[in-house]
Amino acid sequence: MKVGEGRFVSVPGSDASVLLLDLKKALEAKALPSKVRRLESLPFTFANIGENLSQAANGGFNAEPPGNWTAIKIFMGEGEQEAELFLNINQVSRKGQFSIKDADYGDLALAQLAEVL
Repeated sequence: MKVGEGRFVSVPGSDASVLLLDLKKALEAKALPSKVRRLESLPFTFANIGENLSQAANGGFNAEPPGNWTAIKIFMGEGEQEAELFLNINQVSRKGQFSIKDADYGDLALAQLAEVL
């Protein structure tokens, strides 16, 4: 398993309102964050769960048959403010998707992502 560090970087003037609504649903968050302080970047650590995966009908990922997806688990924040989620990337179709790790992290993960999106 590969592990490392990265960061989400804010784009000045970006409007992520539609993305945040979609993330609210995907992360099973209960509410959109109300007062967001804008950050230049949001650091995280990650664990690469697998490469060359295929996506199952239920949204999960499998090694057989092989596919073009890479599944990554993201850890943001620290202590009581730590949130976890999955970021799945398909370089062939040029698509990415955030998915839920645990519904208990939904609101916290959404609030942290809102700071840079």
